[in-house]
Amino acid sequence: MLEFAERVGWRLQKLDDAMVQAFCQEIGVKRRVLKVWMHNNKHNLATKRLQASPPPPQMPVPMPAMAPPPMPVPMSAMAPPPTTTQQPGPSYHIGTSSPPPLKLE
Repeated sequence: MLEFAERVGWRLQKLDDAMVQAFCQEIGVKRRVLKVWMHNNKHNLATKRLQASPPPPQMPVPMPAMAPPPMPVPMSAMAPPPTTTQQPGPSYHIGTSSPPPLKLE
């Protein structure tokens, strides 16, 4: 059943119906039994088969030469941050000047 499931891609499609019927008759199970078995085992058995097969060898990719990290700039060489003049704006803090809470009736 595992080989058949892998051959049909773990899916029973209408196009493969004749092949599915022939396989079920050959092994002596109903189509529904095969369908349930495939549903219950597709994640477990399919991933085990993938993990058991070694991955294809890959060619190592040569790494380009790394540039050295930039040198830190001394604090004396840095320009001071710009100063901005801001006008005081409205305060959104809740305090004694806020209106009393609304009463719901």
